[in-house]
Amino acid sequence: MKIGIFGDSFAVGSSLCKEIHWYNILGEMLNAKVRTHGLGGTSLLYSHERFLKYHKDYDLNIFVVTHYERYTKPVFFSSTGQEPHWLSSYNQIYNLKKTYSISPIEQDYLNRIQNWFIVSDDKFMKTAQELMVRDVLSKSDNVIIIPAFHEEFSLSYKFKEELGIKTSMWDFLIRQREALGIHIEKAEAWTERQEKMACHLTKEVNIAFAKEVYKHITTKQPIELPDFIEHEHPAEYYFKRET
Repeated sequence: MKIGIFGDSFAVGSSLCKEIHWYNILGEMLNAKVRTHGLGGTSLLYSHERFLKYHKDYDLNIFVVTHYERYTKPVFFSSTGQEPHWLSSYNQIYNLKKTYSISPIEQDYLNRIQNWFIVSDDKFMKTAQELMVRDVLSKSDNVIIIPAFHEEFSLSYKFKEELGIKTSMWDFLIRQREALGIHIEKAEAWTERQEKMACHLTKEVNIAFAKEVYKHITTKQPIELPDFIEHEHPAEYYFKRET
């Protein structure tokens, strides 16, 4: 069996800890070969294009639906030494300008993209998101749709009800914060340790999520959020805390 994974940072983990990636754990459960086409910060358009190109290579495709408002193009800046940047939010652009010595030309370009986030039409973006997901479903008889984010950021409530979806990967992340005692209002002070985390999730949460996806594949029951996910270590083991 061959499984293809598509999506954003919830669909790709650090190379430093491949053994705890939820999709690798799932592959072991199913005795399957798994390849991810996920890329952090990318828009749904990117995932859709990758899916159209590669989905026929797999017996099963898992499509993680990212936030509807993400900017659709990679951005290349010589000032940062990191290429490309995928700009997923207005705040990310603000932090980029604050962190690096951006050239005037690049500053102007970032300002234009910030304006794009301000004037973009949510209704249009949500409609485009749903149409792309429906196109994914029409192209493959064996595809699992998983929202990356909660509420209506990845899929509308009505569409999730139609698909029988009960939870998102973000809900698992919130359950992770609850288990580790990380208050949501202070979450930005905690930086993931790349050797201890994968797809924004701890080993324990990756295992819990993989088990739910496995259950869905083998029994067709919906993916559900556990009431509690016990962790072997305290939060500082998985995160660096800014003081």
